Amino acid sequence: MESIHDNKREDRRWKIFCCKGEVKVDSNCRWSGYVNDFDQYLRWDAPSDYYMVGLSSYHDNKREDRRWNYYSCKKEY
Repeated sequence: MESIHDNKREDRRWKIFCCKGEVKVDSNCRWSGYVNDFDQYLRWDAPSDYYMVGLSSYHDNKREDRRWNYYSCKKEY
């Protein structure tokens, strides 16, 4: 998952990559912590053997941008 901030439009363009597959949910889940700074490029890859199950963000009106935090869980085989 990656995005780039466009200051002129005050918005982000996104690229989201996913794959097919059945995965069982493990209780071993964690938040990434904020992975980007305002007005900066963002790229996040799930840790090895984890997959994204949620995300959160907060918006700064002065900067007109968001910081992102991802929630991922370990794959259960």
